[in-house]
Amino acid sequence: MSRASAPTHPSPAPPRPRASNLSDDQRVRVVAALLHEATGGVVPRGAVRAVAEAFGVHARTVSRVWRRAVSNFDRNGSYASPSQMHRAGRPRADRARELERLRGVDPQQRSTTRSAAQACFLPPTTLFRELRLGKLCVATSVAKPTLTEENKMKRISFSLDHVDPMTHLFDEMEDVVHVDEKLFYLSKVKRRCVLLPDEPKPVIRLKSKRHIPKVMVLVAVARPRHDPVTGEFFDGKLGTWAFLKHEPAERSSCNRPAGTMVPCPVTVNKTSYREMLTELVLPSIRAKFPGAASGRRITVQQDNASPHIQPDDTEWCQAVEASGCNVKLRF
Repeated sequence: MSRASAPTHPSPAPPRPRASNLSDDQRVRVVAALLHEATGGVVPRGAVRAVAEAFGVHARTVSRVWRRAVSNFDRNGSYASPSQMHRAGRPRADRARELERLRGVDPQQRSTTRSAAQACFLPPTTLFRELRLGKLCVATSVAKPTLTEENKMKRISFSLDHVDPMTHLFDEMEDVVHVDEKLFYLSKVKRRCVLLPDEPKPVIRLKSKRHIPKVMVLVAVARPRHDPVTGEFFDGKLGTWAFLKHEPAERSSCNRPAGTMVPCPVTVNKTSYREMLTELVLPSIRAKFPGAASGRRITVQQDNASPHIQPDDTEWCQAVEASGCNVKLRF
């Protein structure tokens, strides 16, 4: 008894690979090939199919590229066939009318994206997308001083003092020492340090984290440079001094007995500032500043803080004369 054979079904044909889009260079070459065959802007019969076979694409693709190039020539006068991939999808909504409403709103009332969106009657997400597209920008305004004509003239005069009259170039300011006060906390609430595995973690003890004692320090710096006389490098650091004095403790406490020398902050005024300049800053300039001991002209630049002394202060001038240096103060 013969056994019936099972019906055989033909195997499905393999899917045809999808042709990739033409690149910008390929579209230019397609248009150039068609222009080479065209006469008076008209492509002869069979040229489109020949170019399509040469580039391995369908004839409709070449025809579409050519129609786009001809349309662009009628508008702009050049045969170009740009890519249309970026024109796919839903057209982008024009929100220029809504964004123009920001012009009549006070800048203080549109400091955030949400407040600006409320002024434009747009959702915040929509306004944020317009911001990413470059339709809007975020600007930061910094407060600037209101200068009078006298203030402007003083600033111009200060700038002109730093210009060399011979070369008309700015002074390198290698003869200037900058002094300024800075307020520092005696300790921090949190400190980070790198330890070995067997090292104990440092312990910070404070009576209150909200009221940490502060101390005022005076810093004097100059421009770093190489000293040609000594052959050494001057780092520009003249010193940092704290406005502190050590006094004996009046009473005993759990921390120390009475009579122990404890540091106490000093009020910064003209007297304490003058003492700091004459007793600490001036000797440091003479010892560290290149050329100070040989009579080089040095200018100490200070700001207009109230404790600062005048350039013609009597005690300061006497201390400078006694040191043998040529140091002058300037505001």
